[in-house]
Amino acid sequence: MRYAAFVETKTSRKMLLSLRSVRAACGITMIIASSGVGKTKTEFLFRDMEAPRASFLDVGTDQADQWGIACALCARLGLEEPNARTLAASRHRIAEEVGPDGILMLDEAQNLIRDGEGRGQDDTRTFEWLHMMQ
Repeated sequence: MRYAAFVETKTSRKMLLSLRSVRAACGITMIIASSGVGKTKTEFLFRDMEAPRASFLDVGTDQADQWGIACALCARLGLEEPNARTLAASRHRIAEEVGPDGILMLDEAQNLIRDGEGRGQDDTRTFEWLHMMQ
């Protein structure tokens, strides 16, 4: 099991509370913490123990735009790959597949926001695209 080495801490209890709350309220939560505090292990524990239908995706830097995240989620959920004309419809299909009682966990979600790199504001369009599934 992935959580065999899981150690409960004050931080992991807060993360579990946040995940349980969002599941009960059908909302969105963000877990932001330093590397090495157990975010991923806590997410796996939650999924394995409390939300077996939850879908988990480790967001890579190649999934930082709507197209990339849509393709990754469709692949993870066994849905047909989107094309440029069906991107909005794909978001709807992803939301339907996850379902109102489901949970979608995105690890490394900071990759969804592209750094403005001195050119001004960060690009949050991919995060906003996902938020519209709620």
